[in-house]
Order: sequence, then C-alpha cells, then structure tokens
Amino acid sequence: MADTLSLSTTAAANPEKDHPGMFDSRPSFKRAHSKPSPTPAAARPDQLLQVPEKQASSISGTDIMDQFTPFLISKSCHVFMLNSTLHPGGQATKAAVSAVLSAMQSMLASPTSPSLSALEETYSSCASAASANGQPWPAYQKHLFGATLRKFGPEPAEDQLDSWFRLYKKTYYTHLLPPRGLLALFRTLMRTGAKVIVAVEPEMSRDQAAWAIEHLYLSNFVDAMTVVGSSERDAETGQTPFADTLARLGVGREEAVLYCGEESDCEFARKEEVDAVLVDVDADENGVRWDGEGSKWRVAGFLPVREAIRRSMPDDMQRDRSVDSARM
Repeated sequence: MADTLSLSTTAAANPEKDHPGMFDSRPSFKRAHSKPSPTPAAARPDQLLQVPEKQASSISGTDIMDQFTPFLISKSCHVFMLNSTLHPGGQATKAAVSAVLSAMQSMLASPTSPSLSALEETYSSCASAASANGQPWPAYQKHLFGATLRKFGPEPAEDQLDSWFRLYKKTYYTHLLPPRGLLALFRTLMRTGAKVIVAVEPEMSRDQAAWAIEHLYLSNFVDAMTVVGSSERDAETGQTPFADTLARLGVGREEAVLYCGEESDCEFARKEEVDAVLVDVDADENGVRWDGEGSKWRVAGFLPVREAIRRSMPDDMQRDRSVDSARM
C-alpha cells in the first residue's frame, strides 16, 4: 500500500494531461475485452414504469423484477455519483478531513484552542467558499487547511501543509472502499457493452476524482467523468457539463440512468431529465421497489441491479466467478 500511496503523493498538476478525456467526455479508460453480445431489445419507454398497484410495495418479488429488468436494459449508459454511491456518503473524505483537523487541534493545544467541532465548521465554511476550478488536488487541499488554521492561529509553514496533505491522502485511501456488489455490477455492465460515467460535484478537484476512481479499482470500467450540479454551461452548445458528456458519448437522455445515493442527487436527475435509481448502499437486504410518488426506482444495494441486468443475458454470459473485493 505504501508504494501505491507514494505514486500519488504528488498529484497531477494537469489532470487533463494525466487523465485525457475524462472530463471532456471522450473515453479515457480503454477496455481490453472482447466484443459483448448484443443487448436484447427493450420495451417501449411508455411501458417500462407501469408497475401495477399491487406490486408498488413489493421489495423482492419476481413480478417487480420483471418490471425492473426491461427498465435497466433500455439504458445504454449508467451514471454513478462518486461520493454517494461509489464510496458511500463520502466516508473516505470525512475520515480524511477529521484526521487532519485532529492533528491541527493538537498543534494548537492551549487553553484557548478551538474545539474539533469549531475546526470542522470552519473547514466546511472555507470549502463552501472555495472551488476546485481545475486546481491540482494538493494545492486545493492545502489551501483549505491553511485557510482553516489562519482563523485560529499563525500562517502555517509549507512543510506543515505538506505533512497534513500526506495524512489526508493516507487516511482517504484506507477508507476508500466500494459498497457490496458494486464491482460485480461493473463487471456485468462491461459484459453487456454499456457505457459507464462517474459524476462528481464541482467542489471536488478533478485529479482527486481520478485518483479515487483508480484506487477503487474502477478505472478499466469507466468511459468518462462529468461534473454535476454546476451552473456553468458550454460556451458553444449552452449545455450543462452533464448534458455535454452524454452528447459527446452519443447517448440520449432517455438512454441514461443516474444511480443516486441521496435524494438531492435524484433532484439533479429530474433537472437533467434522466431517470434515477435511488440506492441504499448500506442496506443489508436485497430488494427493489417502485416509488410512484417520487417517479423513481429504489433498490437496497447494487446486487439487485446486477441481478436484473443478468436476467437479460444469455446463459453462457451470466457466469462470473471473479472476486468482489475492494483490494484485488
């Protein structure tokens, strides 16, 4: 693990160069696999979401899966929110920030030192006021640490900021674990030939997002990354970054589905006019249900999604004995 960390201690100053195409929507990760078998034809869009009333509350019945499967196989592009589905709830980020702020509090140790909660509140305020704006990850993160410390103490030395960034990165890595069933789902999507996009919030540094995908062992599965929730629009097309990504990949809005870890993600999906699946990544049980009021599917974890897609595959394509491990 030390070797892995040392390779990324100096994060790319130019993410566009080190990760070509990820944010301009052209495929940046090449798949070295044979051509997939054609995906079965899907039902018409007006047939997909008509779940009978008696099935609306079902979470595991075969009838509801018979509705869920044609919905999923009508989608040629699957979009995953990085911080709420690929590593649930941004747990890695929260743990890394907490580790650095605890170290900062120890350095400021005095009768008038701020509490950890005060440091966390200040850090959140600084993060809200700042924007990654394509900055290199180390520079952006150290800017936030310095801005937080200056509220309570002297200007931090550069070597101190470097030390905190190393602590942040090490802690981030150890908590960067995908939820159960995610890797199995990605392998299944690859076998069907579906495109995969990772969506990140505008406040996240681009090379941090690329680094996270790499260390989640998802690089070979991802065709592009895009920014969600940004008010910026393309100067030529007038489209949002998300819409521009779909267009560059040749994907229509009706062909895309966004996997959301939070309700706010689903609101973004509605604004972009794409279907949403709300995933409870921490669920211990498997289940699927249609939320008629919210006009979206709800699933307990990723295993039901994988099972629904596998139902449409020929028998000889369904076998997958690879290990579903976060550290393969």
